[in-house]
Amino acid sequence: MPVLPVVVVVAVKVPEAPPSPIPGEQRKLRFRELDVQRLAVTQEPPVPSSPNTPTTPSPSPTPAPPESGAGGATTDGSPTTPGTLLDAPRDPRTGGVVVLPPSQALGAPPSLARPESIPVDDTFPFPEDERGKVYVDAVKGLRTERGNPDLFIAEGDVVIRYNGYRAYADRATIDRKTNIVTLEGRARLETARQTVYADYVALNTDTRDFTARQARTIIPPDLVGPNLQEPLYLEGETITRTGRVIVATNGRLTTCDFPLPHYRFSFARAQVIPNDRIILRNTSFYQYNNRIFTVKYFTLPIRDDIRTSFTPQVGRTQEEGYFVKAAFGYALTQFLPGLGRPDYPGLFRVDLLEKKGVGLGVDQAYRFADVAAGTFVFYGLNDRNRNVTNTNGRLSHLQRVGEVDFSVTSDFQNNSYFAASENSQTQNSTISATRFVGPSSTTVTYNLGKSNLQNSTSQNSQYTITQEQRFGQNFRVRARFNGSDQNSAFTSLSTSTISGRTEQNGDLTASGRVGIFDLDLQANRSFASRLRGTSGGGSFFSGTERLPEFTLRTTGERIGGGFTNLPLNFALGFGRFVENPGRTTTSRALFDVDGSRTYSLAPRNATSFTMNGGLRQYLYEGGDAAQYVLESSPQLVQRIGRDTTYNLNYSYLRPYGGAPINFRLDSIGSNNNVGTSLNVQSYRTRLSLLTGYDIQRARAELTQGQRNNPWQNLSAQLALRPSPIFQTRFTSTYDLNNRVLVDATNRVRVRAPGGFAFDSGLRYDPRTRKFPQITSSLETPLFGDKANFTAFAGYNGVTKQFDYRSFALTRILHDYEITLRYVNQPFGFRTEQGFSFTIRLKALPGAVFSNTGQYGTPLDTGTGEVF
Repeated sequence: MPVLPVVVVVAVKVPEAPPSPIPGEQRKLRFRELDVQRLAVTQEPPVPSSPNTPTTPSPSPTPAPPESGAGGATTDGSPTTPGTLLDAPRDPRTGGVVVLPPSQALGAPPSLARPESIPVDDTFPFPEDERGKVYVDAVKGLRTERGNPDLFIAEGDVVIRYNGYRAYADRATIDRKTNIVTLEGRARLETARQTVYADYVALNTDTRDFTARQARTIIPPDLVGPNLQEPLYLEGETITRTGRVIVATNGRLTTCDFPLPHYRFSFARAQVIPNDRIILRNTSFYQYNNRIFTVKYFTLPIRDDIRTSFTPQVGRTQEEGYFVKAAFGYALTQFLPGLGRPDYPGLFRVDLLEKKGVGLGVDQAYRFADVAAGTFVFYGLNDRNRNVTNTNGRLSHLQRVGEVDFSVTSDFQNNSYFAASENSQTQNSTISATRFVGPSSTTVTYNLGKSNLQNSTSQNSQYTITQEQRFGQNFRVRARFNGSDQNSAFTSLSTSTISGRTEQNGDLTASGRVGIFDLDLQANRSFASRLRGTSGGGSFFSGTERLPEFTLRTTGERIGGGFTNLPLNFALGFGRFVENPGRTTTSRALFDVDGSRTYSLAPRNATSFTMNGGLRQYLYEGGDAAQYVLESSPQLVQRIGRDTTYNLNYSYLRPYGGAPINFRLDSIGSNNNVGTSLNVQSYRTRLSLLTGYDIQRARAELTQGQRNNPWQNLSAQLALRPSPIFQTRFTSTYDLNNRVLVDATNRVRVRAPGGFAFDSGLRYDPRTRKFPQITSSLETPLFGDKANFTAFAGYNGVTKQFDYRSFALTRILHDYEITLRYVNQPFGFRTEQGFSFTIRLKALPGAVFSNTGQYGTPLDTGTGEVF
């Protein structure tokens, strides 16, 4: 076992100084350094008294008898605390002291290296402490056990700090050989996020495991798992933590922070496995002091992939009728004890649906040692309403075989009434294998997807093989081969259409640094690009092949000399290219230079001008084609006061010459336009005006009857915040060419003290003079904090009907929430109208409900945040 690098700061009560001339003056405690390998003693000189601190005289101490030190050597002890060195150098920070490890000389600065075997709390709350050291304060001092110089004993209001931990006790021991710290009497162990209270605590400073007797603790939700919403209050005759797993015996568990909890579980044994489950054995459930039920085994899954309610849901919808939906936790070891550890937790679902029947499901987790783990989910329902069997499931599996990591995911659904097509089947599966060996990695992935709708079927497969290799710090090479195969069939009343597509590609990329240049190599090849079907087959354009293309890039700063201060980027390239389906082959050389620089034209950068541009020259094989491209986008920025900015932008791009016929890679468009904007950004007001003018379009020669329309639409946005609780935003678009208003929107946002919230959004169409979209949401507490009301609505001013309406009324209790919810959505792919009633334990996740329905939710484009 590694030896704890003990460096202990000790608060030691030193001999009292002679009586101060100031009546009533008292001595202060001082920090002294203790070396566990040198227990020689020197009488401490008197400490000067503070003129402002009263002291009381005390009798002179009597020297303690000598103790036997390490190796049988005889050493003298401190007059106050035997085994304490009092003449060691002081800590320059506090005047304090440290106990040094045996291999380190007295007074030498301790190493800052942290042993890798010591796990450290993510939060280190005492930045002045050094990792790997134990700091001890003790009113009655620190001593070593007779005959055991590696065992330290501290007594009297002991405070210990170590690697983010802080411990308090009446008495403590520190064992350097076992790395065990014990706390006795009013013991308290603190980390940055958790505190343990107990009569006795034993902490392993090497592993951070501990055992506490007659203990209680509060476990924050983030230490248990994302599915827990409130802290766990845990008490027990013993509480033990091993790794991240906490085990308690003969205690109680609750999430209620009242002295007499509204509910609690008493248990013979409890096990909290973070992000997995909570297991209670021989447990009873109490409401106040009334026992409701007792079971031998109770498990509660708390995995982050479970998003369900553990309390029943009751309600009625148009699709399901009256319903009751529930979920129950279990463990396979309850029914198959021969499985041993782990417990294999799972979730059993039961849905009682008036119009559809009984739905049963299972969510099962599994793990095989440290080489395999996963989850299996299955749900089945014999749908009486539609006379079909609804099944869906999902498998997620991870497996390690030697140096290879395998991943398998697969999900399917048959005849789900949550799908747009009632009688549909879909399946999607992916398997991948990855191998890492030093700087080399290999990945193989295969995906298969199938779907069967009412009048069509499809099957798609994709596969990829990737090999990546690194050479030192500067070079990386990647080779990849991928392909896909797609087949589909569609059947109408009189005809049947079949189509397919096959594609296979390979590519190679390499990058690295050579002197002042960055080197890039790209090569890719299309091995197959075929179409097939009822109407015939053929090839399709699958992209440009590079066989290969080399590019060197550098900067003026790297070149040096007269280029050092020029903000320029250079690129040289050469490649051979093939384009399908005509197999046009071209060799091309490239030279590219671009740069950008900003100039300040006024004090404090009130006016700035950014100039940028570039030149690209292309030369093609045979000399029958060449082109160069000029581009520039300068910008002028004028700042007006503290909140206002005016921008003027110009953009120019034009190719001269041309590329070879049918060579589409270098087909470049052109533009020539001016843009301008005005922006005001203050706490209470935000204003934005934006438009532009297309010079190229204004000069274009169009046919008779066509208009150039060179002006871009004027976009205006005004946001106002007259008070912290109220915000509103107006946006509009104006067509400058036709002089008409195109669109107008408004959004209001209210956030009042006490939890009241209101949002509304509307869109106005000037052409129809109607509001095609009006949305609103409301949330407000009722009766103080005893209840909460939320409502959502979307109205279509064209059809003059509501797209959706919903509300929820929640009664808030200390540990529970009782919610009545209503949804009316008539325009989805299936009508939804009904209510639900749920009771949720606030510490556990609840069911997720859509405020606008779950059968084809209307699309709300929204208008974004106001501020």
